[in-house]
Amino acid sequence: MLRLFVLLSFAIGLSAYSADEIAQPSEAQVAQWIRELSAEDFDTRDVAREKLEHAGVKALPILRDHLKSAGVDEKVALENVIYLIRVKEFKRHLPRLKERTSKHLASLNEELDNHNVETKKQIDSLWDSINAADKRIQKLERDLAVNPKAGDVIEEEILELKEQVERQKREVKTTKQDSISKWTELKARIKEAQASLSDIAALLRDGGIPPALLDSVDPSKLERWSMDVVSMDLRLSMMVRFEFVDTPIDEGLRFLKQVKHLDLTWEKIEGRVCTLNTGAGMTLRQALEEIARQGNATLTIDTTHRTMKIIGRTEEEEKVED
Repeated sequence: MLRLFVLLSFAIGLSAYSADEIAQPSEAQVAQWIRELSAEDFDTRDVAREKLEHAGVKALPILRDHLKSAGVDEKVALENVIYLIRVKEFKRHLPRLKERTSKHLASLNEELDNHNVETKKQIDSLWDSINAADKRIQKLERDLAVNPKAGDVIEEEILELKEQVERQKREVKTTKQDSISKWTELKARIKEAQASLSDIAALLRDGGIPPALLDSVDPSKLERWSMDVVSMDLRLSMMVRFEFVDTPIDEGLRFLKQVKHLDLTWEKIEGRVCTLNTGAGMTLRQALEEIARQGNATLTIDTTHRTMKIIGRTEEEEKVED
């Protein structure tokens, strides 16, 4: 019943303004709604909040300007409205981002399938050539046994064929190595895209957006950014929940690498431990930074190549820094 009363009050409050006036308010209207956030009457405050939220990003500059001189209570109300507007704007882009990520994932899977097919064709073709050369060598050796007088010509051809076989076997080996490298890269990118889809689904499902994500990812750029860059930023800005108690850092990093699909490596952290409880709310980036700090190590994030590295400092290096 109370909710119905609030909704009716909101409808009555909106009746004084047209839809265009609320969607494109003047500075005076926004200022009036901001003042009403401090009203004693709850319904007045709630209607003002709804109007400001409905006005959207156009009201943000004025809200932030008022935030500079706001009192404690007013500041809390303003920050809440700013957060709600930013969340609404961010979520407006998420369905499109989900669609792009799904297409990106499908494209990566198709690229992987094509890579596997093309690699198999190359290797099969090389082995066909190698087998044909081997058969030719065997025939020439039989001919040589029957007709020794043709030895020079036959031996020269046999030598050329054997060199060809060795060269093509080396090419098979190189092709396999290159294929494994490409396969590994594509599988890592596929895991990133899958993790991003899971993150986007969680963002669409949950009510809010982690403030760290709002601060690190500009929603207006989501549709223009490389999907790999978006994937990295999404994962680093998502909230994580885990607890380490005197946990060996390499063991903890191995856990995070597996569950978060991270391209993460570490060096010089043997024997170092970490105690960390993220229950109070912490992003993946903040968690990695804290783990590195406790391990007297440095965290390096390469967003271009989507890699992360934690390198421990030696006692000599720490003494130099001190």
